[in-house]
Order: sequence, then structure tokens, then C-alpha cells
Amino acid sequence: MSMFFHPQGMLQYDHSCDNLHDQRSLLLRTIRGAMSLRRGPQKGINTMDSSIGSLMVVAASDRAALLEGFAGHAGSVFCDLEDTVSEQAKAGARDLVVEMLAAGEFTGAYMIRLNARATEHWKHDLEKIIPAKPAYVVIPKIVCAQDLVDAEADIAQAESAAGIPVGTTKLVILIETAAAVLRVDSICAASERLHALLFGAEDYIGELGVNATVGGAEVAYARGAIACAAKAYGLVSIDRAWLSVDDDEGFYADGMTGRIMGFDGRFVVNEKQAEVANNFYAPTEFEVEKSRALLATLEDSLSRGAAVGVSGGTFVDLASIRRAKTILARWEALNADAD
Repeated sequence: MSMFFHPQGMLQYDHSCDNLHDQRSLLLRTIRGAMSLRRGPQKGINTMDSSIGSLMVVAASDRAALLEGFAGHAGSVFCDLEDTVSEQAKAGARDLVVEMLAAGEFTGAYMIRLNARATEHWKHDLEKIIPAKPAYVVIPKIVCAQDLVDAEADIAQAESAAGIPVGTTKLVILIETAAAVLRVDSICAASERLHALLFGAEDYIGELGVNATVGGAEVAYARGAIACAAKAYGLVSIDRAWLSVDDDEGFYADGMTGRIMGFDGRFVVNEKQAEVANNFYAPTEFEVEKSRALLATLEDSLSRGAAVGVSGGTFVDLASIRRAKTILARWEALNADAD
């Protein structure tokens, strides 16, 4: 039995490889595939991957702002039917979203935040939005796994009523309470439709009864829990919004902290933030060069019959390979999108 590194990034055991030569051959083919990486983006315009970078919040009631959002630099548009839309404007906002979807005016990646399931608007949102076949819907106020199970059941019923195959609508959830942070593992395990976790920091901070700080100590635990859970379940993770729009230094510092924690992108509220977020979530040239050098070193080692190598003073192991592949895949996806 031999252990090898599968192209999808996981360790697997191959019982057919009964000698070291076969094991090295498998690993060498994997590394060469990772180095070429001329695959283009792995997901299409209405899907989501880890190169998202920035998620622009736009009120669903504002047609001009939605069009500007799609024309701008944001990796995806967060079309909001909840907090940014007044009670009186919610019905009109639903109609506008359906109209724009039908007209093909949602011209980029997007997700639509529905109103919370506990409100009277939830039923109306499902009746209007689900038949329009949105790529993703965002479910707010998820506190436990059962909340997600119940919401998914409602969406499945709406799909069935609209003649849409059950399972078509992809789900994104907001983690915005202390209880949800503590239960994020079980929440992630509750639905196979789940694609992303979004951190709603303002509600979380309010529930803690503390003030937001420049250093973000009050959200450190929650951010770590959400980013870790997303990675464990193969989900995209989006970090909190930075509402001090004139504090560029604070936005950058907070964003870099999120990147280091493992988030794939963050909420943004204007074009300036979107451009900055896209830049600091994109791999740097140094990271790309280091990753290519690492994989080249390992390929050379394997060709000489060695199973490991050293690149730039760093020992090359399977974890290093996974990290290098992730960096190069994201780099190529971003460059292909730019083309």
C-alpha cells in the first residue's frame, strides 16, 4: 500500500502501487500538472470560488447601484433584500431583482440575501426569488444546524412548487451570533448545498455587548472559528465589513489579518475597498515564484529518485505541496478572469 498526493489536494492510499517507483511516478505526474495549471477559472460566472476577494454590499431596491456593482471591481455582488431595504420597499425590491434576473442584468457573480426565516418576508422572498433561479441565496440569522435544515426544506418546497429541480439553489449563510459561532461545525455539516460562510460581525459584536476596537480582539475568536470551519468543510469564507470608509489603513490592516486567518475575501462597501481587497487576497508575485520553485525542486528530487527536497531553505513536504498548488490555482484563476 502506498500513499500519494491526489490532484484534488488530499492524501490517498493506492493499493495498486506496491513499490516506490510507482509511488514516485504518481506524485511526479501530480506535480507536473500543478506546475502547468493552464486550466483557467474552475468555476463560471454565477459560481463562487476562493478567488472571490471582495463582496460588494448593494441594496436590492437600488437598480443603479446594482448595475454599478456588476460593472465595478468587486469579485461578487451581495444583493441585499434584508437590512439595507426598508419595510415599505421590500416588495418592490423583490420585483426589481426578479426583473433584472429575467433581463440578464445580473452580469457577474452574485448572491441574494433573503430576509430572515422568522419574518413575514421569508415566504414572500421564496415565492418570488426562487422561481427566478438565482445562483446563490444568503440565509441570515442561522443559529444552529436545525435552522439551516428548516430553511433548506422551505427552499426545496419553493423549488418544487416552481417546477425547478430540488437542489438547484445554492446556499450561503451568515454567521452573526455567538451561538452560531459556537455551533459552526455542526451548522456546516447540516447541508450539502452549503457553499460559503459569511461573518456578520456587527450583529455578533452587538450581542457580545462590547465595542469594536481597532485591533479587532473582540472578533478574533469568531473569525478564527469561521475561517477554520470553512476550510474543514471546503467552503468559501468571507470576512467582516469595515464600516469606517475613510480609514484606509485600518481597512488594510484588518483585511490582512483576515487573509492570514484563512478567509477568501471580505465584505466591501465601496469601489476603493473592493480594489484593495482584491489586491491583498490575490497571491503576491513572491508567493507565486516561491510556489513554482518549490514544485520544481520537488520534481527534480523525484526525478533523481528522492522523495523530498529543499527549496529556498525550506523542507518540501506534502503540506507545502498543497499550499503551493492552492496559490498557483488562485493566481491562474484570477489572471484568466482578468483576460
